[in-house]
Amino acid sequence: MYSLSFYEAVEKCLKGEGFIRGDKFRDGIYVKKQGETLIAVDAFHSDKVIGNFYVSAGILAQKYKVFHDAAREELLSGCSKLTPVFHNGWK
Repeated sequence: MYSLSFYEAVEKCLKGEGFIRGDKFRDGIYVKKQGETLIAVDAFHSDKVIGNFYVSAGILAQKYKVFHDAAREELLSGCSKLTPVFHNGWK
């Protein structure tokens, strides 16, 4: 369930409580902590690192969830097909 604000989700991720996803992320995309940085990962393409997790107005406006297992069900948002957040970089 996507119920966390951006700030709540980022805080949990930085504390190592799990991965995070926004409700408008493209399917398969999630954010994880790597060292002291948050990075975006594409789980459907061999966990390919997309890049650093940059903040934009669209990112701030989303609702987020935290999860511990990058299972396929956790990586599908249901609404991302309408608004791809990641496509050749961040929008």
